[in-house]
Amino acid sequence: ERALVKRKAYQIKYRIRVGDNRIKWIREHGQFSEESGEWYCEGLLLDMSESKKVEQQLERAKLQAEKASKSKSAFVANMSHEIRTPLNSILGYAQLLCQAESLSPIQKSMMLKIKNNGSALLTFINDILDLAKIEAGRMDWVRREFDLISLLESIAEKYSVRCAAEGVSWRFDIGESKDSLWVVGDEKKLLQTLSHLLNLSIQRSNG
Repeated sequence: ERALVKRKAYQIKYRIRVGDNRIKWIREHGQFSEESGEWYCEGLLLDMSESKKVEQQLERAKLQAEKASKSKSAFVANMSHEIRTPLNSILGYAQLLCQAESLSPIQKSMMLKIKNNGSALLTFINDILDLAKIEAGRMDWVRREFDLISLLESIAEKYSVRCAAEGVSWRFDIGESKDSLWVVGDEKKLLQTLSHLLNLSIQRSNG
């Protein structure tokens, strides 16, 4: 009716019930033309029932996939929390015991391995949780300015101790000496990525 008033082309979709009581989806294209002072409408009716059926199936599949993804993300987040809570306690006690003067060098070495491997496991759990967030579209990227040299030095300090304890050679070289190098990015994600790569390298060296 609006197209008729404005004498313009139109396109609409609607359902009809055919003789055997089936529902069909129709797409109608129409336009108005004038001839000998009279207006008439001409156009095309397309049966789009099959394509509509496929569209509905895809929509149902999408909803099911989103539901499954949310359930998986919730499960992973819950399990990560349940694992991290006791693991943090283990790491806390391990750190305290590493500082105890009553331990023998062998005991300190063993405790250091517990602490370092626990830290690696915690990093791995955090990576799994971040992956679940990415799949669920809930990963937040924080862009801010940070000192790259300071980040690398903190990683070097941590992994030089771990490598020494596990008998793996370690060398830290950033080229020309610099006090700081300020960059913009997600410091936490970069730290997680580098830690993950270093953990894999140490595991393969010991493998």
